[in-house]
Amino acid sequence: MRYSVSQSIDIKSESGRILERLSDFTLWRAWSPWSVLEPGHSAGVSGEAGTIGHSMTWEGELIGSGRIALSGLDRSELACDLELAKPFKSAAAVSFRLDESHGTTRVTWSMASRLPWFLFFLRRMIASNVSMDYGRGLVMLKEIAERGRIDAETTDCGIVDFEGFAYTGLKSESTVQDIPLSMGRDFGRIRASLQDREAAVQHAVAVYERADMVSNRFVYICAVSGSDPGELDLGRDAVHGTIASGKMLEIRHRGSYRFIGNAWSMGMATIRARKWKQRGSPFELYHNSPGDTAEEDLRTSICFPLKG
Repeated sequence: MRYSVSQSIDIKSESGRILERLSDFTLWRAWSPWSVLEPGHSAGVSGEAGTIGHSMTWEGELIGSGRIALSGLDRSELACDLELAKPFKSAAAVSFRLDESHGTTRVTWSMASRLPWFLFFLRRMIASNVSMDYGRGLVMLKEIAERGRIDAETTDCGIVDFEGFAYTGLKSESTVQDIPLSMGRDFGRIRASLQDREAAVQHAVAVYERADMVSNRFVYICAVSGSDPGELDLGRDAVHGTIASGKMLEIRHRGSYRFIGNAWSMGMATIRARKWKQRGSPFELYHNSPGDTAEEDLRTSICFPLKG
């Protein structure tokens, strides 16, 4: 069962500089969408960077194991052969296409592969997951190329005892690309209502009731707790709910919301690898606000309620 994935991003950098970074596997750890999920994974690089046969192997609990080798290289394209051993055996042709214009380079990361016949029913889901991984990786590659570093950090805090609370907020449906706009609109409306009534807030959260990666549709509630629901003038759009107390996997993210997908992916990979069972809806808990906090100092917890 064949499938393919492709994602692109525009980077303000010369294509040659980007190509040098892409063709050196010793530099991949800084922007790899998988390395960030498991910083302690083992990896080995062999061969001379930028030459055919240059390769990297890796192995980890969350990211599985495999090998990637440089198979083709010219001024505008890099090709690699990818072999996965875990979580299941597969092979893929991977490429990076670089198109430069007026100091900006469009980088297109593509993959063509096929699934074992017994996994045919997972084709759309796997393609969607890889596509999102590629998107996360390209955002980090852009940051490295343009700013020289990624001022963000994702930390697995393990299973914690969480004290629940009631909340009031607004429900929305959006694509992952439009979440920043729709969430900003909803929290703006909540913030305006709170300021009008000088209401106190204990928690600010986004509860994800539904997340369909394949169809790219997300249903979530932007909400606050700690104030009397009557103090929020949200009209008929207001929704009320409760986050129950209990055990949760907490992934802490510091930095721009542009990289918060790393925290979500780390949490989901951890739950999948350890075969934990979830209960209820995962949520983002905001420890500060972009309204009065520098982007690199934003702190968010991604919480996954667990059974048992």
